[in-house]
Amino acid sequence: MNHYILPVRFTLNGRPADVFVSHREDAVDLLKRMGLFGARESCGQGLCGCCTIKVDGLVVSGCLTLARLLDGTVVETVEDLNRSGELSAVQRAFIDEWAFQCGFCTPGFIMMAEALLDEHPDPTDEQIVGHLSGNLCRCATYPEVVQAVKRAAHNRKAHEGADQPRTLVRLNEKRGPRHLDTTKDPDTLNPPERHDQRHTRSQPHDGEIRFGSRRA
Repeated sequence: MNHYILPVRFTLNGRPADVFVSHREDAVDLLKRMGLFGARESCGQGLCGCCTIKVDGLVVSGCLTLARLLDGTVVETVEDLNRSGELSAVQRAFIDEWAFQCGFCTPGFIMMAEALLDEHPDPTDEQIVGHLSGNLCRCATYPEVVQAVKRAAHNRKAHEGADQPRTLVRLNEKRGPRHLDTTKDPDTLNPPERHDQRHTRSQPHDGEIRFGSRRA
């Protein structure tokens, strides 16, 4: 039974949020309670990318991020990309290139692609494959995804200066989790270790390129 007793205040897609969460509730479950279903839990281990969200500008796995650790942060989800009522360049490119089938994994791919293009406006194929290597697609639309990211990069460049300046998102350069400061957390319980970390999405290293590969 969930006991929503911990107050959490944060900024969600540009608007203040003031909610109560349980000790072990993760970010994906909280977002669902708040009516946002773009971040989806699939593997529950931070390996598939379906639950990707941004927390303080970093792409993280929502299924491994405790909701109570969102206190004081800025959270962005895929729903925020068309806040103005228009699709982002990445969203439009995914449609134009048919870079999806069932669509379950698509929000995670889009969030990672947005972060990649903020960091590398004109990425190479190798950079695209590398940065999206943690996202899995059971429908195997990987070639179309690469083409969609390249199209989005081209469209962004073509319209450079027409939109408001975009905030750079610094992707994590190293593998492994990025730990939140939990000293302010009053909870004295000890949930599983994987839930006590805010995991950034892992990136390839040592020149290794893996796209949609399963990890043991």
